[in-house]
Amino acid sequence: MKRLNLFIIIALSTIMKLSAQEFKISGYGQILYEYSDSREVKHDLSLRNAFISIDGEINQSFKYRLLTDLSNQMLHEFWGEYSFLPQAKLKIGQFSVPVTVENQLTLDNLETIYYSRVVTNFIGGGEDLLFLQNGKNNYGKDIGIQLSGILIKHLNRNLLEYSVGLFQGTGITTKENNNTKDFAGSLYIKPLEQIQLVAGMYIGKANYEEFASNEIKEHVRNRYVLSGIFQSKRVTFRSEWIKAKDGSYDKSGIYALATYQISPNRLTLLGEVSYLKLQHGEKSTDFIIGLNFRPYKYCRIQLGYQNSIREFKAMPSKSKNRLNLQTQISF
Repeated sequence: MKRLNLFIIIALSTIMKLSAQEFKISGYGQILYEYSDSREVKHDLSLRNAFISIDGEINQSFKYRLLTDLSNQMLHEFWGEYSFLPQAKLKIGQFSVPVTVENQLTLDNLETIYYSRVVTNFIGGGEDLLFLQNGKNNYGKDIGIQLSGILIKHLNRNLLEYSVGLFQGTGITTKENNNTKDFAGSLYIKPLEQIQLVAGMYIGKANYEEFASNEIKEHVRNRYVLSGIFQSKRVTFRSEWIKAKDGSYDKSGIYALATYQISPNRLTLLGEVSYLKLQHGEKSTDFIIGLNFRPYKYCRIQLGYQNSIREFKAMPSKSKNRLNLQTQISF
């Protein structure tokens, strides 16, 4: 913890010297109570995270960000981005891989308490096989270089945008372990003000020990994504389908999320369903209902119930239930 705090002080000092303009320090923390009927210890109250973010601009074309989690001693993001034109922005550093819409959302903006199981399994979360490579929940982030921009704009609407990049493929703050770089990219189409369609892909490799093999090998790690979003003043609907290939195994998953603002920017009702198909006949289905309440601008209280059904080949299915209450404080 002392090393991380020292790093933050040094980084902040450096930014203060470099920046001729003002920068912003912000952050948030989440305290989580969880009841699970599938665990031996059924009740748990924990400090889930405590994020500090430093955002600023050195000039009108160059901006930067540092995002770190003090409670888990993990650096999530550190990057700089230079804007040549609206059509071409170059980013280098550690940040979210530009695949899936949900992966671009930080936990303080995510509608549900947890990311969907589909995203955590396929886009660098704690259940992704990338975990076998570095032993971390990588939160869909990696170190790399990315080019993005707006290709077509009409009447203040971005009709066509893109993001493409090359990434190390090893996850958060992890050294390279092979001689290839991974490709990630997405194309964003907005035919109407309330609708956005997204197509994305990730082509890469990962080194890990496959189950019961006792040997570390290089495995294919590919993802293909289709997403759709509808958003009005009170209603939001988002769905994403992912097809994945890990080594010789083909996998797939889909989730659908719907929210309704009972009281705009204050009280929101939500529901989500996800379906995941893995190797060896394993399947998983999650049903989530929740309520988000924002009593103040910088405080959010989330209540969520989740029922999970897991099926295994030639075995009876198992049902698990989880109840969460999370308090979020931002500054």
